[in-house]
Amino acid sequence: LDDIAVGVVRPTTLLSYRRHLAHIRRLLGNKRLADLTPLDIQGAYTILLKTLTPTTIRRIHFELQKALGQAVEWGLLPTNPCHRVTPPRSIQKEIMPPSLDQTQRLLQVAEQDRLHALWVLLAVTGMRRGEALGLKWDDVDWEKRTIIIRRTVSVDGGLRVIQEPKTARGQRTIAMSGYLVDVLRRHAQQQQLERLAASTWEESGYIFTSRTGRLLWPNNVRRRFKQLLKKSGLPNTIRIHDLRHAMATQWIANGVPIKVVSERLGHANIGITLQIYGHLLPTMQAEATEAMDALLLKSS
Repeated sequence: LDDIAVGVVRPTTLLSYRRHLAHIRRLLGNKRLADLTPLDIQGAYTILLKTLTPTTIRRIHFELQKALGQAVEWGLLPTNPCHRVTPPRSIQKEIMPPSLDQTQRLLQVAEQDRLHALWVLLAVTGMRRGEALGLKWDDVDWEKRTIIIRRTVSVDGGLRVIQEPKTARGQRTIAMSGYLVDVLRRHAQQQQLERLAASTWEESGYIFTSRTGRLLWPNNVRRRFKQLLKKSGLPNTIRIHDLRHAMATQWIANGVPIKVVSERLGHANIGITLQIYGHLLPTMQAEATEAMDALLLKSS
């Protein structure tokens, strides 16, 4: 990793690589590289399945395959043993976003919450939590009614990390509705009052801050969201990320082109959007078929 990943991938990605490959090192670390066989790796995956999910093991497989591929390039191995290993099949969980009624209930109760603007922003834009927390007032164009996603906030190993979105599509411009503009303007006024009331204020420029102007911690926001769910009488199983799924589902159900949805969500490509939300399309196809029949019959 030190030879091929440092300075190439983001620090959080490198840390993820180290954590994943630590599982392989624990099981196969005493094995000489030249003696490593596909059976060794397959056996390690079988053991890891007792404690890790298939999805995590597939990530480990991808990273190990890449590392051993570099070993082949350097002449340390004749072939890559991962090429003859089958990782466990990843089971795609069906997305169960909150219904429109549930989202409306949540936002109604959230009107009294200090972070009301954050919950509205997440619900109507489909932003990720880290993207929303990374927004600064300079990212807002009030005249054009747009907001630009330039950075994301995450936590890794107890450290708060601020960095650019992973892909070029992740750094994007989001169109705001008149309602969202009004909500953000009221939030700006609220923040100004907190600035005046605070004995000390950290001028960070972020839209969503503590009462002293400091950038919020993602985990604290998650806890606040769970409290909001409880007040709303909604299932505790709903995640902040599910607001993103709810927005996408509603857009697709209302006939918004999948390409537009993909751009809104900041997916690297439309294939990712189809993989996640493609199950909604058969219903839309049936509705479109009925509409076409009605049009043709009317024309005749």
